[in-house]
Amino acid sequence: MVENQWVKQINDELERLPNASEESTYWSKRSIYRILAYVVEINKRAYKPQIVSFGPYHHGLEYIEAMEEHKHRALLHFLERSKEPLQSFVDALIPVVEDLRDAYEQLDPNNHGKLYTVPYQKRDMLMLENQHPMLLLEKLVSTPKHKSFKPSTYTIFTTASIFSTYTAKACS
Repeated sequence: MVENQWVKQINDELERLPNASEESTYWSKRSIYRILAYVVEINKRAYKPQIVSFGPYHHGLEYIEAMEEHKHRALLHFLERSKEPLQSFVDALIPVVEDLRDAYEQLDPNNHGKLYTVPYQKRDMLMLENQHPMLLLEKLVSTPKHKSFKPSTYTIFTTASIFSTYTAKACS
């Protein structure tokens, strides 16, 4: 009897399973995943930004809040060097805001420092769940019309963090 219930349960689940193209579409949008809790438990510090949050998973953590001022300043420098108005970037992101949100797994909508910090900032940029979707970075780099505009990787990431915060708020 238990075996028949199990077979029935599996068959029911199989019928509710999305078709292959729906599932493929769902997973093709995801590019930034949360690290599994049991992996984080092995070394909590290895999976938390030490100085700066670029993506939304760690945004707003009190111990890295001081860098928000520096990220804001990086945004201002990015805009000044690009010679583009902020609205140009916002307009470029509006059509892809849902794609950007979809890039993060389980995104909850409610939810330039001193020289010695640079190695930690670079480390935080490489963390799997502290990144931005390539679509966001591509839009930020391709929007300015000036060919001489070549922002640093750090500037792009910090600017992207401002835009990812904006897109998360805009969609909630």
